[in-house]
Amino acid sequence: MNVKQAVDMLELKASLLVEGVSASEDALTGVGTDYKEQNHGLFGWDMEDHVGSELPDDFLLPDGTVVQFRMNSSSPFCIRADDGGLKLFHRDRDIAGVQWIKRYYDTGIKAIGYSMEIWDEALYRAICPGKSESTSHAEFLRSIESAVGVFGEGNGLQRSFARLRVS
Repeated sequence: MNVKQAVDMLELKASLLVEGVSASEDALTGVGTDYKEQNHGLFGWDMEDHVGSELPDDFLLPDGTVVQFRMNSSSPFCIRADDGGLKLFHRDRDIAGVQWIKRYYDTGIKAIGYSMEIWDEALYRAICPGKSESTSHAEFLRSIESAVGVFGEGNGLQRSFARLRVS
């Protein structure tokens, strides 16, 4: 790839992040099963609500550039299924082929960790009110249990902060 092509891909990525992108229903086939889906534990980046809909987390441009999928049904960019693959369109102009990213486990990742911060549920709610409002203690536990089911014992991890007080 030459410098102009690399700059073009970076400009395209910037436009996609600013303007967002939509996807046709058939383009979303496999998201959440074969391809990595969005999981909003603390932050959301979409430009509209999509409760109950599985959306991809990221996608790849032809040069391997990773772009965060930011749902915006008013965007001039749309990903559509086309001839067994996915294509990115700007309005009705075919720009490039793209790919969803496989789920973590399928990419060869061997473990996953969750930043739960504080194990005690009452302290978690008191010290992390924003995070506990968007991701409950019970949701963290379900996610860790699910990760152990996928990655195996010892590979679904939880991180907490510890503080020692020396007298």
